[in-house]
Parts: sequence; structure tokens; C-alpha cells
Amino acid sequence: MIKIINDLDLTQEYDDFYDKFVYSEITDQLIGMQSNINYNLHPFTFWLTRVNITNGSFTKTIVDKMYNNILMSDKDKLFAFNHQGEIVELNPNDGTEMRIVVTFEDSNFRNIVYSEKTNEFIGELYKGGMPIDSCNLTKINVENGEVTTIPTQEINYDFILVD
Repeated sequence: MIKIINDLDLTQEYDDFYDKFVYSEITDQLIGMQSNINYNLHPFTFWLTRVNITNGSFTKTIVDKMYNNILMSDKDKLFAFNHQGEIVELNPNDGTEMRIVVTFEDSNFRNIVYSEKTNEFIGELYKGGMPIDSCNLTKINVENGEVTTIPTQEINYDFILVD
């Protein structure tokens, strides 16, 4: 099935920064993060935003921190990377953290994709804006947080595709 969604105004008032939105098959919603961070309005406010695909209505819930790299698993579980170096499972209704999958000390995990086949996150581990190991990708088992390395020949990926 293909759904085409257009004419959604994601930039209401001052909340124009948003991370990617993911689709929930169970609730038929787009779910993502928004904030007022681009306007330097203090204090910064962060919202978990849900967009009803059927009628285009928005539901925003204030959360206590910003999350990046939002992902949806094949079981319709919501995950994200927070600025404390953790990949966490989030409650898709209110944005509360349900569990920590893994913690990376002083690191950032980016270009994350989810593999349905292996139930793993795959991405690049960075520290201080530079890849920790520029010739490897990092895999994380969603259920137990086990971290493994995938040797590669490439540096600085634009896209990571899994089947």
C-alpha cells in the first residue's frame, strides 16, 4: 500500500524545527519531534508530535528533552537517540522513556536505520563530530542492547540501506 501525504503544515508558530517523522501502522499516524530551538527562545521546548493521517490533525505532547533519529520497529515500537548518549524506547503516546536500549559514553549515533530481518539498529558511532571508527558500522540488538561492529571499506556514509 502507498499513502501520499501532502499539505501538512509542520511549522506552526515557533516550533519549526523537526526531526524526521516515522509512520505507525497501528495508529495510522506520523510521529516525530519538534521544538522551538531554532528561535533561541529560552527555555527550549520539545514536543512529541503525532499527525493523524486520516484527518491531518496534530497532537503535541511536551517532553523533557530532545530526541534525534526517531525510528519505528516492525512491532510498531518507537525508539530514539537522546543527548545523553542513549538509544531509548519511547512511549508513542506521551514520549516518556520506557527503557534504555544502550548507552554510548560521550558519543553520538547517527545515520541510523532499522533492520526488520535482524531486529537491529545499524549506524555510525561518532565522538566530537568525527567517526570513532571511520571504516566500521555499529549494530545494536534492539532486545538486549548488544553492540557489534561491521567492518566496511567506506568512510562517511550518505545512506545506509538494509533489506
